[in-house]
Amino acid sequence: EGCFLNATVGASRLYARKHNPFFSFTPITNNATLCAKVVNATRLDDDIKNNQVPQLVYYVPNQNNDAHDTNVSYASAWFKNWFEPKLQMPAFTNNTLFFTVYDESANDNDTVNHIYASLLGSPVSENSDHNDTTHYTHYSFLRT
Repeated sequence: EGCFLNATVGASRLYARKHNPFFSFTPITNNATLCAKVVNATRLDDDIKNNQVPQLVYYVPNQNNDAHDTNVSYASAWFKNWFEPKLQMPAFTNNTLFFTVYDESANDNDTVNHIYASLLGSPVSENSDHNDTTHYTHYSFLRT
């Protein structure tokens, strides 16, 4: 109850509320119907299996898998093992554009904070290999 705001995070503390932007908006937190649409990430596998993937899926890994409490190599291995098998599932990939964005660079001394970001899906041209030197921020992602 309470729009998942009081989610049980367990002793490991791997869930970070700060990574869930939907609970920063009172139109969501004050509406039980909208709150019910914000669910635990474990539901995604059920949605894929039942061919009921919602129009918008915002998935943030836990504190280990997002490299916050580990490192980029750990997160990269987790992402490959989690994401690549799902690319073989039509319910997950049909009419889908995937944004993959890391929020921190691998180097604490990187004052520019170079981060990895990619787009994958049918809207992206096949065999597209494009590097853009434009300076983008997380706000650029939101404009998309």
